[in-house]
Amino acid sequence: MKDSIENVLNFVCETCDMTKEEILSHNRTMPLPLVRGFFWYLVRRATGYSNLHIAKITSHNGYTFTSAGVGSAITRIMDAITHDKLWASRWSKAVIDLDLAKAIEKDEEVLVTMVVPKGMKHKVKIDIKEKVR
Repeated sequence: MKDSIENVLNFVCETCDMTKEEILSHNRTMPLPLVRGFFWYLVRRATGYSNLHIAKITSHNGYTFTSAGVGSAITRIMDAITHDKLWASRWSKAVIDLDLAKAIEKDEEVLVTMVVPKGMKHKVKIDIKEKVR
C-alpha cells in the first residue's frame, strides 16, 4: 500500500485499538465493519480514490472487497459519525490529525471543521509546534 494509505491504516489501528489484519479481514463481527468503513472513508478523503480503487488496493490475504461493499461501509460510518459520540470524536481526531499532517507536509495553511453531534460537549486543544527544516 502507498505511504498515505499506510499512515491512515496505522492511525485507524491506533484510534480503534485494532490490528491491520483485523481491519483488512473479511470478518463481519461488530465493530469491525464500522472500523473498516472508517478506514475506507479516511482513505477516500486522503486520496480521492473511487470505491472500486479502494476495494482493489485494500483487498488482503486473498480476500477481495467490492466497490459496493466499500460504498455501503462508508455510508454506515458517515451515519455513525453523525449520530454517535464515539465515532464523532474519532472522526474529529482523524480530520485534525490527517489534515494538519498534510498541510505541514505541503507547508500550507489548513482550515479544520469539526461536526459535533447535538448535545455533545467538546473541548479543543491545539498544540502548535514549529516546523523544523
